[in-house]
Amino acid sequence: AGVLDDGVIGSLTPERLAFVLRSKADAARHLDELTRGLDLSLFVMFSSLAGAVGGAGQGNYAAANAFLDALVEQRRGLGLPGTSIAWGAWSDGGLATGVGEERLQHGGILPMAPDDAVTLLGEALERDENCLIVADVDWKRFAPRLATGRPAPLITGIPEAHSTLQAMDAQGAVTDAEPSGALRAELAALTSAEQDRKVLNLVSAQVADVLSHPNSDAITADRAFKDLGFDSLASVELRKRLNRVTGLRLAATIAFDHPTPRTLADHLRSELKLGGGPKRFDTVLGDLDRLASELTELVPESEESARGEISLRLKALLQLCSGATDETVTDTSAAEKFASASDDDVFDFISNELGIS
Repeated sequence: AGVLDDGVIGSLTPERLAFVLRSKADAARHLDELTRGLDLSLFVMFSSLAGAVGGAGQGNYAAANAFLDALVEQRRGLGLPGTSIAWGAWSDGGLATGVGEERLQHGGILPMAPDDAVTLLGEALERDENCLIVADVDWKRFAPRLATGRPAPLITGIPEAHSTLQAMDAQGAVTDAEPSGALRAELAALTSAEQDRKVLNLVSAQVADVLSHPNSDAITADRAFKDLGFDSLASVELRKRLNRVTGLRLAATIAFDHPTPRTLADHLRSELKLGGGPKRFDTVLGDLDRLASELTELVPESEESARGEISLRLKALLQLCSGATDETVTDTSAAEKFASASDDDVFDFISNELGIS
């Protein structure tokens, strides 16, 4: 028995917790109480991998399954039969379907064929196991996610996981030794628009690696990380990767503080403190268009002080665009006209020249 009501910890209510616990923990407790006086040969609980290693948005489901494991350990301590199997994902209609199944596979938990799972169930019962995990695991994906930023005693004794973590540490040592200044130098030589694209491509590539995509084609710049399949462990792994390639010291919550690849790329660009580089002509025109479209909304006619400040700055921009210096401005009739223009004259100029009414 099992139901899901996934949600991050902050959104879980007592009612949502009770709903998931009821079919797992409450049912198991009643079954234990009602069979205590019977001479059972088997008492088998179907637990979940989530109870052992956690699951994204499954604080309630993980707790319910951890209860099953604890119940079996208690029964064993009392000399009663008990086996709890923490299953990974099953194919052909298990609880993990749709987005949940995709997220598990990205994290290295592959769906098991039901026939294989039932065979392993028989072997576990024949061996009279207490609590065990049965899952099809891609260790190259799963081990780094479980071990990033924290010890992972659960998997250190597994040869495939151990070798994967050793290779990851070796790769990290090489990467850390490379000067991050090379990236800064490369970005500094680019225009502002080129820097934006470069940093966004870098973020997208790292996100794709974290999610085990073959390339970044599936990474949409404005799609939220949570919708891409991120959890807290994925955020920590992304932070670790970005720290290596940028030389920055980013927060472990980076993917939640800046929830899309584009906003994260903007944050990195700011943290790298890059020079803007020569802006392209079309970028400048775009900035002017945005400014023009906002002026009439932001500056009502009644706010004379604001209109005056903006007018002064626009006059300075016009002088800069004409190539005039402070000395030549005083000698040109055009500059004198701008300097003596009223606020209304300047706003009329904006209306006539930029087409904004």
